[in-house]
Amino acid sequence: MSFKQDTKQQVRDKEFSSAHQKFEYWIKNPESHTQNLFNKQDDFILTDQEKMIAGDIIREYNKKLDDFKRFINREYLSFDYKIHKCMYNHCYDDIFKSTAQVNQCIHKCHQGIEKADKFVNKQMDDFNLEFNTCLEKAQKRTKDIMNESFKCYDEMLNRFNNLKRMIKTEMDYYQ
Repeated sequence: MSFKQDTKQQVRDKEFSSAHQKFEYWIKNPESHTQNLFNKQDDFILTDQEKMIAGDIIREYNKKLDDFKRFINREYLSFDYKIHKCMYNHCYDDIFKSTAQVNQCIHKCHQGIEKADKFVNKQMDDFNLEFNTCLEKAQKRTKDIMNESFKCYDEMLNRFNNLKRMIKTEMDYYQ
């Protein structure tokens, strides 16, 4: 009996795999992947209307993220149920099985979740990479636009000074 309890404890320890833990961290810490979306120091760039639009975008993003979290949790719970059902029906059905046979059976029941974890990990990594790349490109474009805007302002300021001098010269000429 104690062997079966130890095995169940081992199964419980394996329940939440690395992919699920990584996903949980990603979901619980949205700032880890959205912190660069609207940088505080760049806040002056946004108009009030743009801030409202940005707020709507962030709310929609968080809504989708919550929906995705519920989806993943449902999938993992379903997988967890299938693993326990597999172990109950195949691993613990015969009290005369050896320790090696039970361990092999448990490993076989967990193979699906291990493959699913690898898949989820890869998909989350790809998604995060794509998201960060998109943010970096957007920030670069914004920086380029801002640099061009500042350049235009500098040119206009210089032109104002030149224009003032020309007008002053012209006014002085006519006096």
